[in-house]
Amino acid sequence: TEGWEVDVYREPTTPAWVEAWRVTEGILLLMRDEVRSKGAKFLVVTGTSGTQLQPDPAAREASMRTLGIENLFYPDTRIKALGEKAGFPVLNLAAPMQEYAESHKAFLHGQGNLTGLGHWNQTGHHVAGELVARKLCADILGTQQ
Repeated sequence: TEGWEVDVYREPTTPAWVEAWRVTEGILLLMRDEVRSKGAKFLVVTGTSGTQLQPDPAAREASMRTLGIENLFYPDTRIKALGEKAGFPVLNLAAPMQEYAESHKAFLHGQGNLTGLGHWNQTGHHVAGELVARKLCADILGTQQ
């Protein structure tokens, strides 16, 4: 999973992962409070992994079997649930970027020998940028794009 700990895709079962999620969620709440205290709007955008954005559904399923996980979107849905509970918007990029990757048969992570791995490639940055811009214009600025 290109540097990701596979347990990020699961409900935490060890003290270390319970603590990791507690700290992560606590930091997001502190950030929300700090941003609001300055009179600004707060938006959390979750990133993606190459595994989530495999353009071939069969390859994603094979990766999930290999990794022993049932849900590639656990971290995304967990952060989204926190935002709903704590009153801040969250833009999860993984699902819409996966749809793009699948419909365009395009890898959005890596290039060359590392296609599908590592950081977003040029197309991945473009797709993510479009999604963030739409969210900002629609929800934060109150305009449509």
